[in-house]
Amino acid sequence: MKTNEKNIEDFDKDFLLMQYSSLRNEIIKRIEIKHQLISMLLIALGTFLAVGTKFSDIVLLIYPILSLFITIAWKQNDFRISKIGKYIKETIEHKFLQNNQINLLGWENYFSVANLKKSIIEKSVLPAKGIFIGSQIITLLIYFFKIKQHNIIYIGIKFNTYLFYFDLFIVVLTILILQKNKK
Repeated sequence: MKTNEKNIEDFDKDFLLMQYSSLRNEIIKRIEIKHQLISMLLIALGTFLAVGTKFSDIVLLIYPILSLFITIAWKQNDFRISKIGKYIKETIEHKFLQNNQINLLGWENYFSVANLKKSIIEKSVLPAKGIFIGSQIITLLIYFFKIKQHNIIYIGIKFNTYLFYFDLFIVVLTILILQKNKK
């Protein structure tokens, strides 16, 4: 009986360690995806600004919509990273700490105990907010001042005006999406 119980404990320990490793790898992959999404957004911003200021003003009004969808993808990865970290802390690390199999404090538990989550430096959302929201506002301001400066009158001015107001709504929606998750 004693040997069988030990084999089950070893299996549980090995399973949890493999699961921990797999989940940490998923976190790393999702962080990479978040960085790629921000890079894509900045490339898109440059493209939309170049085309919008040189050729067609309405292109500037399309950017905030694209930015919203990239923001949603970024936030989804951020949310999953948070959930994986919470699972590691409450399930895997808790089980090892509970059974005194590891004397060290796991990263997720240390992260919580040290209050690193509250540190502005550690918040990955703050720079992203600046990029997502700031780039949307910049495109709208450039559009507005370009129209104002040149006193441009379009046949489709109503469509552009509606799209401009829709984009303002998109900026507010982006701000709401980037708000902290309620637990």
